[in-house]
Amino acid sequence: MAKSLYIELFEKAHQDFVQEAYLTILLSEDAEILYSNNTLTNLEPFYGQSIYPVFPFLEHLLQPNIPELSINLLEASLNQTNIKYRCIIKSFEKESETFFFVILQNVEWHYQELFRIQQERNEAVISKEMAILKK
Repeated sequence: MAKSLYIELFEKAHQDFVQEAYLTILLSEDAEILYSNNTLTNLEPFYGQSIYPVFPFLEHLLQPNIPELSINLLEASLNQTNIKYRCIIKSFEKESETFFFVILQNVEWHYQELFRIQQERNEAVISKEMAILKK
């Protein structure tokens, strides 16, 4: 297979399986939205404005003295829907300015699957206990 085909396959797979699950945002030190991949929500109308009206929880997490912060589960509202996220924030300097790079991964599917598995396990335990009681 030609390298160009691999690149094409990679880009298609990335778009189909990864890109839509991650919202990436570049913020200024003052938490103004500079750029985003606009996947989970379109932030383009908010460029140059504060991120806090969109994601209020970030106000407590953006700290330039912390180079990297990772939170495995946050539940926040997006477009009037509560969604579970994994949040990674990296702060860095470029040309004596501080920036934040925020990655929000939608992990809603993971928790729905986890709930389903736990429910099946609980039902199996209850069935086993009922069978023991009937003996």
